[in-house]
Formats: sequence, C-alpha cells, structure tokens
Amino acid sequence: QPSESATSGGVGGVGGALGGASYSMYTRSSSSFPSRKTFNDVSVMKPAHKEQSSPAARLHRAVMEQVEDTCERSRVATRTSIRAQSIIEQYIGCSNNSRSVTKHNMTTLAVVSVYIACREHKCARTVIEVCSVMNVKESSFKKMYKIVVKTLDLRVRSPSPTEFLGRFSQFLKWNKHSVEEAARQLILSTPPDGSIAPAAVAAAALYIAATTTTTTTNSKLVNSITDRRVGKV
Repeated sequence: QPSESATSGGVGGVGGALGGASYSMYTRSSSSFPSRKTFNDVSVMKPAHKEQSSPAARLHRAVMEQVEDTCERSRVATRTSIRAQSIIEQYIGCSNNSRSVTKHNMTTLAVVSVYIACREHKCARTVIEVCSVMNVKESSFKKMYKIVVKTLDLRVRSPSPTEFLGRFSQFLKWNKHSVEEAARQLILSTPPDGSIAPAAVAAAALYIAATTTTTTTNSKLVNSITDRRVGKV
C-alpha cells in the first residue's frame, strides 16, 4: 500500500503510484482523502464555475438586468420584457464584433431593445420616455438603434396615434370610453401626417373629442401629460 504522501499527490503524481493512489482513495477513510465522487465533482465543476463568472457572462447578466429595470420603470408587460431580452440575445449572437456590448453601451442597448419590443407589441412608449427613465441620451439611442436594426435586419413599425389614447385617458383619469372612442374615430377619419408625432395627434384628438362631450377638459393638463409622460416620438 502506498504511503500517504504518495497518494496525496492526486493527479499530479500519476506516475508509478497511480494504481496505489486509486486503491488508497477507496480504502482509506474519507477524513484522510476525498472520495472519487468529490474529486470528480471538483474537476468537472471548476470550468463551469469559471465560465459563469467570466467577464462576458457578468456583462451578459448586467445587460439583462438593465432590460428588466427599463421595463419596470416604463411599466411594460411581461411579454414585452421577454421579447426585449430575446432581441438582446439575437444581437449578441449575430454581432461579429466582440466589443458589441460593453459596460458603456449596455444601458443604451437595453433601452433600444425595450423600445423595439414595445413597437412590435403596439405598446404606447416613445423614444423620449424610454430614454428618460434610464437617463440615456437620444443621440446615443439613435446610434445604437440603427446598429441593432441593421444587424438583426428588423422592420420596426411606426407607432399609431390610436395606441396612445388609452394611456392618455388613464393619466387624465377619464373613465368614459365614449371620449376615447370619439378620439379614435377622429384619428381614423383624418389623413395621416408624418410630420406630426403620433403622441401629439392622440392628445389633440382626445382634447377635441372631450370638448364635444360633458367631460371637463383642460388643454394645459392634456399638454402637460403629453410633454412630461410621453414627449415626442
């Protein structure tokens, strides 16, 4: 039977003591030597542990946390959050640049992914709104937006003014659906003008519809809700 010093060499002393070391590993008490199961677990798990704690893995988790934070602050649905995370995964997988995601642009990337997901799910959120909740500059947003759309070959739909009606009515605490429906009909019957932000069209339609009903209307309140909550697209 090999000595304790010979067996304690483990894999490093694989030479002539390999057979004896293996035998000793089974025959000696577990308090003296680790069991084969423990030895194998350690040798197999080390690479996985290193992979999980690598800079790339940490950065990936950080980006996903930024996406969740943006969705929470923007108050979007869970399915929109899931889609935003999917966009991030696709972008990382399709990008040929290893530096496509850094600690300096990950917040902007998260905001862009959330905005695109909102557009796909017809969720009434604008560039100004999603940028403001995460303190992202619009110039940085536009630059990253073009990169993501080009990389993933996406066709992002333009928002419709009707998507903002329900949200504005909620902010204004208008419970009468007749006003919202009248505003919807006004929008649908008016030729679209691409030079006017959809949010502004929605606010104007709501104001006009409200003045023809018994709803108390304050134009300054409508403008305030539009400017502070939504802003321009």
